[in-house]
Amino acid sequence: MAEIILTFALEETLKKVGSLAVEAYEAEDMLDEFGYEVLQQKVETTPTEKVRYFFSASSNPFAFRLGTC
Repeated sequence: MAEIILTFALEETLKKVGSLAVEAYEAEDMLDEFGYEVLQQKVETTPTEKVRYFFSASSNPFAFRLGTC
């Protein structure tokens, strides 16, 4: 009888561990997707920011030399 109870308890514990493993993989997938989105936004905004920075009066070395700022 004790053996049946231990077997049942072990099976239930393994089910819970398996369920936790699935949840951990899903969480990892979500973090990977989030990281991908962040990286994609950096790639998409970087050229725009460089152009905006270049044409700003305070940071443009050509405009500064010509005395236009």
